[in-house]
Amino acid sequence: MDNKISDELLQKQADIFKAISNKTRLKIVHLLYEKDLSVNEISGLIGNKERSGISKHLNVLRFNSIVDYKEEGTSRIYFLKARCLIEAVACTGQIIN
Repeated sequence: MDNKISDELLQKQADIFKAISNKTRLKIVHLLYEKDLSVNEISGLIGNKERSGISKHLNVLRFNSIVDYKEEGTSRIYFLKARCLIEAVACTGQIIN
C-alpha cells in the first residue's frame, strides 16, 4: 500500500464501507446489482420495510456515490452506480469461508 495515501481518501473509503455496513443497505446493493428497481420494488423484495425507511437507506447509499437513480415518469428507478463494489462484498464471502 502506498504510504502517501491521503487522510481524505482514507476517510472517503471508510465512509463507503460504513454505508454498506448496514444489513438492509447491503441487501439493497445486492438487489441493485441484479437489476434496477424502484423504492416500492426494493421494499417489496426486502419485506416488512416501510417505503420511507428504504428511501433513507437509498439516500445514504446515494450520498456515498454507491447508487443513483433515473426518472421514469413519476418514478425514480435506482441503480448500482459503483458496480465494482460487489467485488469487495464478494471478498467477504471468501473471508467467511
